[in-house]
Amino acid sequence: MARPKLTDPVAVEEAIGQARQWAQDHKVAMTVERLAVALGVDRETVIRYARGEPNGGDCDEEMRENTHTICGMISRAYDEIAASQAEYGMTNDFHMVQFLLKNNHKYRDRIEAELTGALPVVIKGEDQLPD
Repeated sequence: MARPKLTDPVAVEEAIGQARQWAQDHKVAMTVERLAVALGVDRETVIRYARGEPNGGDCDEEMRENTHTICGMISRAYDEIAASQAEYGMTNDFHMVQFLLKNNHKYRDRIEAELTGALPVVIKGEDQLPD
């Protein structure tokens, strides 16, 4: 069963507003953790809703319309959090912001490319090699 705030779009909007206001009052970037506190859930639940997977990927048929609305609201707040943390990190403690972005938003220090299949090998000057 969903938590009461996560079934009511008005309550979710109020909670997002509370998290946003708390961050402004304390002159910090809003965090997934603060949003989770305002919603009365854990941060993993916020992340699931932000990704459109409130019940592990399958929305409850009866609450489908509200659930999608709520997922959209949380997703927009989640994106706002990532943007505000990145911007905050440009002028403040980047190390903490980097930690939060990596743990809550899948940011990485480097891009990891996965190579699949055969890659062609080209040898320059191949025609000059002895047989």
